[in-house]
Amino acid sequence: MNENETQFSKYLETLRAELDDIKGHYDCFQKLADAQSNYNEEMNKAPSFWGTTIRAHLGMCLYGLMRLLVDNKDSLTIHKLLNYAENNNQTLFKATRLSGTIPSEEYHKHFAELQREYQGKIPQRLEQDRADLKHAADS
Repeated sequence: MNENETQFSKYLETLRAELDDIKGHYDCFQKLADAQSNYNEEMNKAPSFWGTTIRAHLGMCLYGLMRLLVDNKDSLTIHKLLNYAENNNQTLFKATRLSGTIPSEEYHKHFAELQREYQGKIPQRLEQDRADLKHAADS
């Protein structure tokens, strides 16, 4: 694995950890919110505590999503991952890297052809991903 691939993997691992954390908060929020009807009497004994707890999990979920979606120079965002992929796509998405893992030369040629075909589409796909992210952040 070259340096670009290692850095890209680190970016992916970091973003995956962030998404796991967000999902954990969302799951807690959802389970607590769903439990309100079944445990109404118990939760009404400490409504401030339960209300604050439920809102805190939702707030952390939204905060985590904002950190991933809003372009910020001080943190790793989905925009930085897309920029890194765009700036290093020649080494990250090279069909020749697959040559040792593909069983026959015929498959290798097929993947090389697909890579050449796809290589020109990477910048457009990244731009579309950026536009989708901007639309999601603006909503």
